[in-house]
Amino acid sequence: MTVGDRSRLLGDLFLDICATVRPVHTREPPPGSNDAYIELLFAYGYRRLGLAERAHELELSGRARLAAHLDPVHAWLIDALISRATGELPASLRERLEALDRVSRYKVDRFREASQIVGGGELIDAIRRFSGGRASNLVADTAATLDMIDHAFEHSHSDQNLELAELITAETLHVEPEAVDPAKATQILDRVIPRLAQMTDRRTVIARLIAIAAHAAPVRVAALTERLAPLLTDDWRLETVLTTLSQALAAGHQDELRALWSCVPESARSMAAYRFGELRLGAAVERRDLIRPFTNEQCARELRNLAIDTFLSRPVTERFAGGWVGQAVANAADKFGTNSHFSFAVIEVVDRVVRGVLAP
Repeated sequence: MTVGDRSRLLGDLFLDICATVRPVHTREPPPGSNDAYIELLFAYGYRRLGLAERAHELELSGRARLAAHLDPVHAWLIDALISRATGELPASLRERLEALDRVSRYKVDRFREASQIVGGGELIDAIRRFSGGRASNLVADTAATLDMIDHAFEHSHSDQNLELAELITAETLHVEPEAVDPAKATQILDRVIPRLAQMTDRRTVIARLIAIAAHAAPVRVAALTERLAPLLTDDWRLETVLTTLSQALAAGHQDELRALWSCVPESARSMAAYRFGELRLGAAVERRDLIRPFTNEQCARELRNLAIDTFLSRPVTERFAGGWVGQAVANAADKFGTNSHFSFAVIEVVDRVVRGVLAP
């Protein structure tokens, strides 16, 4: 596809998104804020295609929409979007990011989570940073971390203390699986697995153990998967567990995920979970159905992103067939994810669309 073809596609998608009506929640940002960021994200696309004039038009329009509400959050995001079109963020923007107050930094980080264009592939956890949570030290000091887990369980003489021990375990396992080398992964698995029997709610812990094993100790995945299956027989959080696992497991572990899915009774498979599982496992399913709203907002978001990513994995000439972009934007409802500056779900969808046009 030529630059001209991509430019025309970008223009058509921009008009489609702008013409789409989506539900407005009471927590929505001021009118025009989402529209401004849609323009700025598409401006990025045009700049990457070398069409500076059209990009400049959208940048000016985006700035104008935000002029009445301009503050450090909007100012930083505007400059970051324009800077990303030419490469890495300059040191001055990094310094401004670090200088933001706690609430402003949280809002900027949420945008960086939603937009890979602005986030640049960095590992960002806005909620953890905002709440003062520390990064896991599994990579830096595995022995000390495991000792902390042991200590927590040794002193869990009541249900309340046991719950705390489980939370500590889940927190310490919150680490990028790729960062754990095989030797440390084996230590982690050997130390934590025997504790599973003591836990009352093991979903998160097992999911993270499987994530670590999938990347660093793949021979352990099958056994861990067997341990997880009994917990899913009657669990309304099935969608969340499957989402966590499917994101964590590499393509080479689809057999384990299939085995896990087969253990779940039909009665426990909600429509959202069923469609999610079927899509992830490669069964024939109408992808567009996955972009519709679901009661569980988090599940709806994961399903929508998975469906969009499925579309975007196709050849570029087929990625946007069927008019799914307007449907995705129309259903990008996130009453819990929106804030005073932008709607998280809208940014997620538009960011994916723009990157999809630019990708080979």
